[in-house]
Amino acid sequence: MTTPVVTVERMTPYKEIVTLMTEHKISAVPVLIMGRHVAGVVSEADLLGILDKRARAAQPESGGRLHRYADDEKRVDRTAGELMTSPAVTIHPDATLPAAARLMNNRRLKRLPVVDSRTVFGGGVGGNLIGIVGRRDLLSVFLRPDEDIAWEVREMLTEILLADPARVTVQVRNGIVTLAGQLGLSEQHDLIRIAVRLTWDIDGVVDVVNELGTSITPSIPVPGLPYSDALLNPQEFVASAYDFAEQLLTSQRKFAEKMAEATKPLFDIKQDAAAKEDDTK
Repeated sequence: MTTPVVTVERMTPYKEIVTLMTEHKISAVPVLIMGRHVAGVVSEADLLGILDKRARAAQPESGGRLHRYADDEKRVDRTAGELMTSPAVTIHPDATLPAAARLMNNRRLKRLPVVDSRTVFGGGVGGNLIGIVGRRDLLSVFLRPDEDIAWEVREMLTEILLADPARVTVQVRNGIVTLAGQLGLSEQHDLIRIAVRLTWDIDGVVDVVNELGTSITPSIPVPGLPYSDALLNPQEFVASAYDFAEQLLTSQRKFAEKMAEATKPLFDIKQDAAAKEDDTK
């Protein structure tokens, strides 16, 4: 935003407003009451609108006579309080630049007063004026270097996704951010959407290309395959689980047979000793 701000009071006359706007090369001025609260805004459109009304009112009537202003003398001394658009469209200092751009575009504004939200007066009167945001202020952020944007995006992704930075790549070219990589948990799908939305809010971002994806990671790697190859789709994972269970049962069966073979001599010794004891009796 720009500070300090060129402002006028409610009683500032038409000509003085035009002089201020011309000297400072601005398209609108906030109108203040009590020296700090924003009551409204006078724009070039407001000033030109008065001239247009006068021109239309001065058209000849059917009898060749001209319209006469009922309050002609009052109109000559129009003040900011009469000319201004009120209540003023304002924004808070913690608002993002994309939010300010959307507001200005939707309301067709060239300048947007920045006010302290904690000091709203009520009755259509805004808070204390802090600064003003113009279209040039918003466009200046797109001069930010791509390297700075990429660094901030990586920091944000690390905090939101809690992912290994090596698995997520961030490329920025002319303000266009491309996010790519394969994350390990399907539960992170919702976090990806949040991360993309936050990327849009980073200063200097022109567009976001989302190529991030997720996959199901089995808790037990498939036997015979390295862990990286165990990232399968659900159908493959279920099939691999059946194969693993079958291999486990087979190995347990073989182990049981070996144990039985190994313990047979012990049972034979006991049986021979019992037989000899019976013969003695």
